[in-house]
Amino acid sequence: MAALLLSGTAMPAVAQVIETPQQDQSTSPTSPQATEQGTDDIVVTANRREQNLQDVSGVVQALSADDLRKSGITDVRNLGVAVPGLNIANQEGNIEIFIRGVGSSNNTELGDPGAAPHLNGSYIPRPRGLGLMFYDLERVEVNKGPQGTLYGRNALAGTLNIITAKPTFDRVTGYAQAEYGNRDSYAA
Repeated sequence: MAALLLSGTAMPAVAQVIETPQQDQSTSPTSPQATEQGTDDIVVTANRREQNLQDVSGVVQALSADDLRKSGITDVRNLGVAVPGLNIANQEGNIEIFIRGVGSSNNTELGDPGAAPHLNGSYIPRPRGLGLMFYDLERVEVNKGPQGTLYGRNALAGTLNIITAKPTFDRVTGYAQAEYGNRDSYAA
């Protein structure tokens, strides 16, 4: 018994003697190299207020207008290419949104969507024309998981929030995009 008691008191003494290795200063996150290579802050409105993406507690994927352009996403139905777990179908002109496999294909007035579509934060109960409004965007946010507390009862699977670009009055902006492919196919 005395040996057991002695070994229990000897462990803290040994722990105080062992030195911890010093962290290499060149890889420190506070080094000037790390701060110079830092990324831009991504601001999202997942919690109905502007926040840094790193501070949001839920699962949010945000795509800027540049990200959408670089990925070749020109239609809301193509968002599933860049967002894992998102599937958008088009049934007779109706947009059906499924997030992580949860959604609804009942587009009548009796069926509510399982994933809530929003345009600039406003709920769109019947997203029939949502596919045509995919231009002049600031960003697209996909909030995965139940969002009923912030977005209401139709956000069981999550939300798709399309944020359009704000008007600029100090300069004229715009872009044009054209594609040419084999067999004389083209898109503008």
